[in-house]
Formats: sequence, structure tokens, C-alpha cells
Amino acid sequence: MNENMICKFGNIQERDMDLMFLESFLTDKEFLQLFLNKAEIKGNSIEVLNVALSETDPEYGESDITVILSIDGKKHGLLIEDKINAPAMPEQCERYSKRASKAKNSGKYDDFSVFIVCPAEYYDVNSEAKKYAHFITYEECLDFFSKKADALSKIRCAQLKQALAKGLGGTTEPNPAAIAFFAKYREYMETNDYKLDLRNKKGSNGWWPHYGTTFGNSYIYHKVSDGVVDLTFPNGANRIETMRFAVHWLNAHGMPNVSALAIGKAVALRIKVTVLDQHKPFEDANIDDVKTCFDAVQELSDLATMLAQVSSFVKMK
Repeated sequence: MNENMICKFGNIQERDMDLMFLESFLTDKEFLQLFLNKAEIKGNSIEVLNVALSETDPEYGESDITVILSIDGKKHGLLIEDKINAPAMPEQCERYSKRASKAKNSGKYDDFSVFIVCPAEYYDVNSEAKKYAHFITYEECLDFFSKKADALSKIRCAQLKQALAKGLGGTTEPNPAAIAFFAKYREYMETNDYKLDLRNKKGSNGWWPHYGTTFGNSYIYHKVSDGVVDLTFPNGANRIETMRFAVHWLNAHGMPNVSALAIGKAVALRIKVTVLDQHKPFEDANIDDVKTCFDAVQELSDLATMLAQVSSFVKMK
């Protein structure tokens, strides 16, 4: 089986890699051993109890992958940040440690280890990545699976190779392809008369176009490579249930594609859109997909404006 011939994953995303790692932890004890060796974790009896994706703490945000192990009868948590090329968020490593300590104190496990798994090139240039106590590179994972002859390992090799082929993306400055894409992105917005407050500077990579709103300190990110547009309300994660109630109303009144989620300490209203490839010319993108993205940004911007107007009215009363 030639994995390069039969396995094509398209525009592979970190969620795809999360799922691959989840399956690997559950089905391949030798793969788990890579992580145990890095953290110098030893035991006579080791069992995977649970693997979870996107576990979120309302105070300290989200862990990409959480593995709960039984090691000689005691529970040990592996909290793993997975990166292909997305920019690191401020204090991301510190929040992982705080989440893990909080879970340990609540009795979820007796001890923990925090990892980042990412391409070697990403680790080399990213100061936030170097803060993690332990790291494993995609290249190490590729080397591990390439030594196995089974079909599933060949598929995992193909997936890792295609993830590595994405390159550094938003982790370096500047990126000529992304700068050119963003210039055309801005031009499209302006020539099509969208009423949006685009905050990214001209000449920037513009990996996540950032829009201001008129409603307090809320803002919009078009997460181009993830295929989502988020209207974000800082420090609102503890009100997620209220936001879900609002989504239920919005879904019934003309915004059926909006969902609510917590992102770290923030809460966001999200609309899923088509992924656009910022490494290719803007002209190569499907124009209907581009329009769908901007329409979503405009829709959330208009919603924020409406909320600001209603809020102002209520205060005046």
C-alpha cells in the first residue's frame, strides 16, 4: 500500500490530527510509550482509561487532547496541545498547567504531564512552544509509524506527511503568499461594500482577520484556515448557558447556523464557513465561498451593532 497514492486528506486541520492521536493512544500501546518515555513515566501496569478531545475548563480554557491513564493503580493525566501551524495564544502553556493542577486538586487524577505535539520547525521558531515541559514532534511520530507495516500505520504516515506539508503558516513573519492573499481579501471587502471594521494592518499576513464591533469589547475573528467566524465576548465563558439560550432564539429567528461555545475565558457566537487556503492566490478561491465568509462576518457584525443599540436604549430608560 502506497499511502501517498491512496490517502489524500485535503486541507488537513488540527482537529483531524487530534482524532488521529486519539485513535493512536487507544489502539497502539507503543505509541503511548513515546509520550511516557519523554516524561520519564514508568510503571508495571499501564492502562488507558479515557481519551477526550477539547475538554474545556470555564476558567482556564481548552485542552486539545486529554489522556487519563492508570499507572500501577494511580491515575495520571496527559494534557496535550496539538499544533500544525496556528499561532500560539498568549500564556497558552501556563493555562494548560493551571487546568491540570485544578483537575488534580479536584481528584480527577493523582498527577499529570503537559505536552505539545507539533512539527519540529514549529517548535524551533515558537517561544511559547518551548515553555511546555515535554514535546514530541510530528517527525518523531512519522518515524514511529513508518517502521510499522500495517495499513493503519501507513495511513497515519500519509496524514502526518500532509500535515507537515502545510508549513509554518502563521508562525513566521512575513509570508508573501499570505500577504498577497490578505491584500486581495481586503480589496474584495472594500469593493463589495461590506460595512466592516477590519483591524489588521495593511501588509500583514492576516491569518485571522480581526474585526472590531460597536458592542463593548466584543470582536470578530474570521479564522480562515479553520473555516469559522466567531463573534467573541471576552470573559464571558461563565455565561455560556445564557449564550446558548440566546442561540436557541437566534436559530428560530433567521440565524440557523449560529452556535455558542466557550473559548478559554471568552464565549463566542460561531458561524461555520468554507476554509480558504491563504497559501494560494486569492483569485483561486471559489468566489461563492468567499462571499459566504464575508456574509457571515457581516451578519455577526450587524448582530453586535443591534446589541449595542438595544443596550444603549435600555440604559437610557
